[in-house]
Amino acid sequence: MAVVEKFAGSEDKQDIAAHATALAAAAALDGSHEQALSHAKDSLAQAGAVNHLHGDALRWAWPLAADAALALGDKAEVDRLLEWLNAHPIGHIPSVLHAEGARIHARLLASNNPPDAGQAFTSAIKALRDLGSPYHLSKGLLDYAEYLIATGDDQTAEQLAAEAGTIAERLCIKPLMQRAGHLAGSRGSQQQVPIQEGGAEPALAHGVPSS
Repeated sequence: MAVVEKFAGSEDKQDIAAHATALAAAAALDGSHEQALSHAKDSLAQAGAVNHLHGDALRWAWPLAADAALALGDKAEVDRLLEWLNAHPIGHIPSVLHAEGARIHARLLASNNPPDAGQAFTSAIKALRDLGSPYHLSKGLLDYAEYLIATGDDQTAEQLAAEAGTIAERLCIKPLMQRAGHLAGSRGSQQQVPIQEGGAEPALAHGVPSS
């Protein structure tokens, strides 16, 4: 990855964060959740040095870390990541991380007690729609669809997966397209999708809202 080579060896804190985030994104795409979590946490460790969370690297690193921790079944780490995020003053947390925090919170609730997670997912999807980032909305819709399949609402799950798939096709993000296709085709199947297995499909090139 060009961004990895660009920032490798730099001593600038923002460059270090960008380098670690790029490594985390690559690991997430490969399904290497432990490496993704480790690299993403390396990026987040630079937050104090750069004194804000609004840099692109940190805005991507937090959800990469949280999704990787969920994929590993490390709920304690997800709790720590949510606490770390929420410890920042509200005005210091960019809107994308507010929305992503709501999504991760819903996923964590679903992994602990699915019947109580529905309202959390509803709130998260609203936040993601308000955010205005199709990529992030697509991820949230797929997470919600997985939860609905696990709780028996295949019809609504199929609708959400179809919406997410349309977005993914427009953005040309193959991992999201494949995930949406799998979920959209799961109606009528007795197989349940493990909620903790939903992964991150980084799309750094598509950008995130600046606020």
